Amino acid sequence: VGIQIRSLVEKSYDTFLVTRRPEGYFFGAATAVSSIWSRKEVFVVEGAPDHLILERLVAPNVLALTTSSPSRDQVRFIRRFTTSVNMCLDADKAGRDGFAAFFARNSSRMTVRDVQYPCRKPKEKDLNDFWRRVGDDAFRDYFLNKIESEF
Repeated sequence: VGIQIRSLVEKSYDTFLVTRRPEGYFFGAATAVSSIWSRKEVFVVEGAPDHLILERLVAPNVLALTTSSPSRDQVRFIRRFTTSVNMCLDADKAGRDGFAAFFARNSSRMTVRDVQYPCRKPKEKDLNDFWRRVGDDAFRDYFLNKIESEF
């Protein structure tokens, strides 16, 4: 594995010492596992910045795919330990399409919710962008109200 960093100011990435990634890797799994097991529910995001914001403001049971589509082992982990999945993926086509297969295969075995959030500008496509626009309190309120009212 390696390290990839991303600026919160601009969308630029630096990658260091990357080798073949293990199939079942999630960003945030170590801190989220006990909460996922007890709640049988998970929030799935695409990247680490999205994970950190959602975990800090909304819920501790968050996993980041670190890619736009889940691997076979990631799907197996989610199916094994959860009965409810809240997809908080990027608003771009890659994010939505990448998870479509998971949704189609697993919606009969578990509750899969597509938690969408408003994006106002073309460059605004992920949770981090939404958070930067609205701030901590509005971000937290939006997701907690959306989950309670729609699901």
